[in-house]
Amino acid sequence: MLVLKFQSKKEKQNKMRKRKIYLNKSCSKKIKLRSKKLVLQKCCIH
Repeated sequence: MLVLKFQSKKEKQNKMRKRKIYLNKSCSKKIKLRSKKLVLQKCCIH
């Protein structure tokens, strides 16, 4: 059980990391989509 929990936690972190990379890419492209606007702004601020 503990191992499974740890694994899923690591997977979550990896997903977040991938998401961050994706956000940074779209931020550098300055894609202005209404649904992504907030996310992109957050990304640009960081």
